[in-house]
Amino acid sequence: MRRIKDGEEDEREVQQFHFLAWPDFGVPETPRSVMSVITATREARGESGLKSPPMVVHCSAGIGRTGTFCLIDSFQTQMEEEEAKTGRVAVAPSLNDVCNALLRMRRYRRGLVQTHQQLRFSYLAVREIALRMQESQEQAKPVQEEENGVEEHHADEESSISSEPEDEGDESEQNSPEKEEGGPRKRKKSDSVQEEEVADDGPEEDSKSKRRRQSGEKE
Repeated sequence: MRRIKDGEEDEREVQQFHFLAWPDFGVPETPRSVMSVITATREARGESGLKSPPMVVHCSAGIGRTGTFCLIDSFQTQMEEEEAKTGRVAVAPSLNDVCNALLRMRRYRRGLVQTHQQLRFSYLAVREIALRMQESQEQAKPVQEEENGVEEHHADEESSISSEPEDEGDESEQNSPEKEEGGPRKRKKSDSVQEEEVADDGPEEDSKSKRRRQSGEKE
């Protein structure tokens, strides 16, 4: 699409989604078909690179099917924002909540959601979205618990590993060569004592021999 204003030309890429399975004044067979279209439009807006690209929704009159689509999309946006802020999935809205939201939207465009069938379809689709969000959160809980368990296991392993070197150090000290040589060193001390005793015995024998010699000389 090209836009020319004051001689300046601006180009913008436009993606069109045509939902053929939605009859005028009627509803699709299941809410899932509308939910898939909403998901596709959101993905297209995210891939555009723009912060908030505009989205235009229109049908033949611009109030019946358009209002139903916008009502469902607005509730999904509201529940996703609440989940992002609180970390919990919002409770599925009641029919009274859907009616009050529709009345607020009709302040800006009259006649949105033309039939009772379209209002009931909007309510069922909003509840289906809430249930899906709850299921996805419940499925994510075991994964988070498993990750937390793995982290705690790693922490225990790290603490045990950090304590192992100290024990090994004690064992190394107990089995150190110095302590092993303690026995032989004590033996050396005993050997030295024996040597001293032998050395002491030597002079005693010399004194006896001298006495014998002296007694022999006197005789």
